[in-house]
Amino acid sequence: MQEQEFPTDADLPAQILVLSAADAMPLVLGFGVGIFTEAIVTCILLGCVSAFAYRKFQERRPRGWIWHWAYWHGIIPQPKNLPNPFSRRTYP
Repeated sequence: MQEQEFPTDADLPAQILVLSAADAMPLVLGFGVGIFTEAIVTCILLGCVSAFAYRKFQERRPRGWIWHWAYWHGIIPQPKNLPNPFSRRTYP
């Protein structure tokens, strides 16, 4: 039985060219909106600026912070399987 090396990059995020998928999404979205509005250059530039701002925002906060913020402010509804953390009594 031969030893096989375990890949060290198995849990890295997906990449599109040199950008991660999350960083490339504003560019792709800007390109798509630019096609429909016939302002491709403007929308791609806005996509580049928003991708840069999103990357800087992401570097300063922990992973999953946006989901936490949206849940905390009620944008994402509470899942049914989680108990209410503010209830004083829990019934089986």
